[in-house]
Amino acid sequence: MQALITFLIAVPAPLWGLAGAIFGALAALLAAGMANRGSTERLRLQLAHDAAERAEQRRADLRKEVFLDVAAHLMKANALLGSLALIDVAKRPPLDELNGVLVSAMRVQMVSSVETAAAASGLLASFEATVRVLLESAAPAQKKRVETEIAREHFRGCDNETRRILSEIALFDEGGAENEGFRAAKHRSYGAARDRQTLAETRLVACESELLALQQQYARDYLPHFEAFGRSMGGLMAAMRAELGTHAYPPDVAVEDARWKRAGKELGQFVETLGRR
Repeated sequence: MQALITFLIAVPAPLWGLAGAIFGALAALLAAGMANRGSTERLRLQLAHDAAERAEQRRADLRKEVFLDVAAHLMKANALLGSLALIDVAKRPPLDELNGVLVSAMRVQMVSSVETAAAASGLLASFEATVRVLLESAAPAQKKRVETEIAREHFRGCDNETRRILSEIALFDEGGAENEGFRAAKHRSYGAARDRQTLAETRLVACESELLALQQQYARDYLPHFEAFGRSMGGLMAAMRAELGTHAYPPDVAVEDARWKRAGKELGQFVETLGRR
C-alpha cells in the first residue's frame, strides 16, 4: 500500500492531466454510445409501431373492400332470388350472379374476425339450401315461360298471315276485277287463317294465365326463404358493421331480425293481394 502511494506521488502532474483528459474522453464516448443506443432502440420501436399500424390499416382497408363487395352481391342475389320465376334464364343465367355470393362470402371468412367468419359460414349454408330449393321451385314457371313465348310467336305468325290475306282481298276489290272464283278462294283462305289466329290467341291467353299462376305460386314458395335467408344476411351485415366499428353487434342483430320479419310479413301480404286479383 505504501509502495502504491509512493508511486502515485512520483507521477508527474502533466501525466495526471493527460489521464484525466483520456478518462473524460472515454466517459463522453461511453455516454454518447449509450445515448445513440437509446435513440436507435427508440427508432426501432417507432419503425416497428409504424409498420404495425400500416399493416393494420391495410387489413382494415381490405376488410372494408371485402365487406362492401359481399354486401353488394347479397343485395343483387336477394333481388334475383325473388325474380327467378320472372327472368329469362337463357339471357340472364342466375348461377353466374349467385356464385358471386359464394366467392365473396369465402373472402369474408379469410379476412374477418371469428364472429364475422361464423356469420359468413351460417350465411353460406342458408344460401346454398335456399338457392337449391328455389331453383327447383322456379323450374315449372321457367318451362311455362318458354311455352308462352312459343305460343306468342305462333300467334304473331297467324296474325300476320291473316292481315296479309285481308290486304290482298282489299287490293283485289280496289282493282275492280271480276273474278268471283279468286275472291271466293281468298275469302276461304282468310276464314281459315282467322280460325288459326283465334286458336293461337286462345292458346296464348291460356299460357299467360298458367304462367301467372305459376309465378304467384313461386312467390308464395319464396316467402319463407326470403325471411330465413334475410335473417342470415342481416346477421352477417351486423357482424361486419360491428367489426368496422359502426354498430354494436348484439343489438344490431336483433334489429336486423325484426326488420326481416317485418319485410317478410309485408311481402306476404302483397303476394296474397296479387293472388286475389
